[in-house]
Amino acid sequence: CTRMQGYVAQDYVATLRLLLRDPRVAADARSIHGQLVLWVACNLGFTRLARVLLLEGGVDHTVFSSEGRTAVEAARHKGHKGCVQLLQVSGRVRSGRWDRG
Repeated sequence: CTRMQGYVAQDYVATLRLLLRDPRVAADARSIHGQLVLWVACNLGFTRLARVLLLEGGVDHTVFSSEGRTAVEAARHKGHKGCVQLLQVSGRVRSGRWDRG
C-alpha cells in the first residue's frame, strides 16, 4: 500500500490534504495490489476523503482497479451510500457492472 493509501485507510483528511499539495505525490497512484486511492476510500466508506480526492486531488473516478472495478462499484458493493451519492451528485458516475442483478 502506498503511503497515501495508508492515510486514506485511517481516514486522515488533514494529512491527505497536505500530501495532495506535494507535487511529488501522485493522487492516482496504485498499490502493489493495483488498488487506487479513491477506490480504497470508497471501499472503506470514507466519504470525506473521497470528496477531497475528487475535488482537491482531481482524481479520475472512472479508472478501474486491477480487479476491474471502479470506486463507485466498490462503494455500492460494500453498501457505502455516502460515497455512491457523492459520485452521483458530482455528476461523475456511470452505471457500474454490479448494478445488474
